[in-house]
Amino acid sequence: VFDGGFTLEAAEAVLELDALWAVDAVQALVDKSLVRRVGPSRFGLLVSVQEYAAEKLDASGRRAAAEARHGQYFAQFGLEPALDALDSHGGLARRSALTLEIDNLAAASLRAVARRDVETALHTALAAWAVLVTRGPYHFGVTVLEIAREIMPPRSAARAALLNALGDAVQLAGDSPAATACLEEARDLCRSLGDRRGEAHAINLLSVVSWQRGRPDEAIVLGEEALALCREIDAPFIESRVLGNLGAAAFLQGRLEEARARNEAAIAIDRALGNRRAEGSSFGNLGIVLSLQGRFDEARAQFEAALVLHRALGSRREESIALSNLGQLLRQQGDLEGALTNCLEAVLVNRQIGNRRVEGVALGELGAVHVAAGRRVEALECLSQAEAVLRSVHDHHQLCLVLATRAICEAPVEPVRAMAHLAEAEAGAALLGDLPDSELRQRIAEAREALGAD
Repeated sequence: VFDGGFTLEAAEAVLELDALWAVDAVQALVDKSLVRRVGPSRFGLLVSVQEYAAEKLDASGRRAAAEARHGQYFAQFGLEPALDALDSHGGLARRSALTLEIDNLAAASLRAVARRDVETALHTALAAWAVLVTRGPYHFGVTVLEIAREIMPPRSAARAALLNALGDAVQLAGDSPAATACLEEARDLCRSLGDRRGEAHAINLLSVVSWQRGRPDEAIVLGEEALALCREIDAPFIESRVLGNLGAAAFLQGRLEEARARNEAAIAIDRALGNRRAEGSSFGNLGIVLSLQGRFDEARAQFEAALVLHRALGSRREESIALSNLGQLLRQQGDLEGALTNCLEAVLVNRQIGNRRVEGVALGELGAVHVAAGRRVEALECLSQAEAVLRSVHDHHQLCLVLATRAICEAPVEPVRAMAHLAEAEAGAALLGDLPDSELRQRIAEAREALGAD
């Protein structure tokens, strides 16, 4: 019943033995070459052996019971304390171990859905998403969560938890409207059930989606609501994420000192919790603030620290963001080859994990590198792709950045088209409420200068 191998601990939970200890049973099978070692503490079966064993299991009439024990074992990794432990002190080892179980987690959730086992389906799906959120592919996570949703009872805590994860997954996969629908249902359901932690989580994710859809005032109100709720119920894991998101909103609008303070507060919480992944994200956000302030060497140190940390953690999503940020900084410093390398890698990582929004961001930055290098054809190809992606995922802020960059690129040869792109970028910036120090306003100023506009 295992999919993708197993540990001795898992075997002890799943095997049904009378005369042998699990370790002795496994060792006996290893000695007979029916089970093989696939790692220091991991075992597996050859496909032919597994097919033969499956036939024997089916013939015994004990498959259902074995699958139920398998599901119960893996469901423990999707309970709230276990999920929090992935981002606590020692979380790197726990996350690495859980990553090896992604096939078991997905299989356990699908089997639980088939037998209408709500709790097992929920917790194995949540554990699977805890792995996939950092590594992708996101479409796989969406599929597992959507299938599990089918058996979640209406107006239940299980459905609310599932919807929060699904809203996060579809947002990362690029479907902001679907994410909004999931998260609004999750928020309302948590509120009616008195689940304050789940409510805070949903509100924070809604804030992120609102910002990306070009609704900054709504995003900030939601973020502040989530922050107050986290402090009321003492939910530091969520509070850290809320502070990071509010900090990102602040630097996108040009409120740089506020952004710095938010991210420093998030880092303090992350260090107390041992949440290295979130700490790395805050390093990146601080780097953006320093870059906008013209403190490029300090910004580079932050981006490089974030990149090293995310690679050590195996956080591919955050790694791609660090690569894109570092690429942008290298472009600003005139290192166009270094910028090109980082931006290309960021695009590839995001395509592998299925993060459409950040793929669009990385494509836009890659286009900006080509503009700086005078490669207009390559620049317009990248910027056109970026525009299409960002429109499809409803990220208005990054779309406006790309439009302003297109205006810079087109200004010498197609000034009429460039003016149209600039006008759309300026209209978007006005709706987003950006201040003069924001990155978008600076890019618009460059486009106006390229066009000789007053």
